[in-house]
Amino acid sequence: MIRLFAVGMVITMATLFTASGSNPPAGVHRCAGAGKWFPASSSDLRRDVEKYLDGARVSLPPEAPVVAVVAPHAGYPYSGPIAGHSYAAVRGKAYDRVIILAFSHYVPTLEGLSVWDVASYETPLGAVPVDRDCVRRLLEDPLVRSVPKAHQVEHSDENQLPFLQVALTPGWKLVSVFVGQLEGAEQFERAAALLRPCISSGTLLVVSSDFTHLEEANPKEQNALDLGAAQLLVARDFNGFVDYIRNPKATICGRQPLALLLKILGPDVKGHLLAHRLSGEISGDWSYSVGYTSIAYTKGGPADPPAAKTAAQASQADGSQVAATLESDTFLSPEEEQTLLQLARRSLTEWVARHNDKINFAPFQLTDNLRRPAGAFVTLHERGELRGCIGYIQPLKPLFETVMENARNAATDDPRFDAVTAAELPAIDLEISVMSPLRKIGALDEIVVGRHGLLIQKGFYQGVFLPQVPVEQKWNRDQYLEGICRKAHLPRGAWREGADLFVFTAQVFGEKDSTEGLAAK
Repeated sequence: MIRLFAVGMVITMATLFTASGSNPPAGVHRCAGAGKWFPASSSDLRRDVEKYLDGARVSLPPEAPVVAVVAPHAGYPYSGPIAGHSYAAVRGKAYDRVIILAFSHYVPTLEGLSVWDVASYETPLGAVPVDRDCVRRLLEDPLVRSVPKAHQVEHSDENQLPFLQVALTPGWKLVSVFVGQLEGAEQFERAAALLRPCISSGTLLVVSSDFTHLEEANPKEQNALDLGAAQLLVARDFNGFVDYIRNPKATICGRQPLALLLKILGPDVKGHLLAHRLSGEISGDWSYSVGYTSIAYTKGGPADPPAAKTAAQASQADGSQVAATLESDTFLSPEEEQTLLQLARRSLTEWVARHNDKINFAPFQLTDNLRRPAGAFVTLHERGELRGCIGYIQPLKPLFETVMENARNAATDDPRFDAVTAAELPAIDLEISVMSPLRKIGALDEIVVGRHGLLIQKGFYQGVFLPQVPVEQKWNRDQYLEGICRKAHLPRGAWREGADLFVFTAQVFGEKDSTEGLAAK
């Protein structure tokens, strides 16, 4: 049997509080978190939420409606910028109903689902009406109860409300569902079936969850844990997610609501990782660090564009054809490529020669394209030989920051090599690979050697190759798959036995491709 337990650890800006002695007026959920998790002043609260929304850079298919988002629920100075990405994805949109899938930190033994039949929820920005017809319909099933103690002072749902009030067009009603312990996939499916009659084309699903909560956190380990889970959520992989969070360190507090969301979403829904950050990066305190993640789900979004017909596609038949050249997708203009190469070179030189990570951006034109979150790798070569390669698979940070940071990381943190020295810098050339979002594949013939980078995941093992790797190695598709197994420390043939495979495309460019790039050295 599968049994998922909520973890009640949170980062907060204030001391945890208890309920006041008085009960709220009949039919109203009194705001408990104002002045603790977010500002108590309506003007200050609106200003902060708008700041977080304005600071988000979200790129989603314009023709694909957003049907669900995942957002964190910690104190706004910590989680607000990441939650801003979730709600920027629906800013200005009109919905009839918002269903929040949350959980209780205060009744961790909650079984099944709980809803509270009140008329409205209060925040400093005003009252949010409840869809009582939906609530009462849910309460007709024995899997659903009303446990007021779980709802009265809970912030996992309440912290979402000010964002919804500012981001959405007025006129929507709320259904707040607390997801407690559910036994196995069968109960998740039953809970999903109960909620579906309340879900229409005018419904937005919101899942409230922080990600890992780690003491004495290692940022690389924590990022890997969070992004491994996020990848499974983006791919809508219920079984993979349930298996993943069996890891004792995968302390995602909203695991129950997240798992239920995966059972609710239809097959025509596509996930998008929007942003991720660790509280330790904000506070500088790694003695206790929490991960915050923003994900959006769109309906009917476009699939990966088909590759042009090339000899590489012959490899789809039996894995025997070797791709002759790399087909690089185009996300950036030539001018944007040069800006990234120059920033990478400046960052590399300053760090290696002077251990300085502060760059003057005045000479550089940072376009919206360069400011959007994107995954990217930076590869270093010295006289034609690999000297370091590190990157982020997922769009964790603005692209220009990702490139600068990984230029430094490739020089100093690649465990295969000693750190690059200042004396080596003149002989080092840079290559940048800007990644498209990951897409989980269902069949091996979707892999096009020479076009697709590849990520394999099985259990806690993971490996990634950029699209240029099989071209440089002159591998066919089967050799590519065996190579990625070795990279992930998996046995031969592991790709045939239950591993998850994801593909991506990349725009690949380097200093050796441009005299201007070489001059920037």
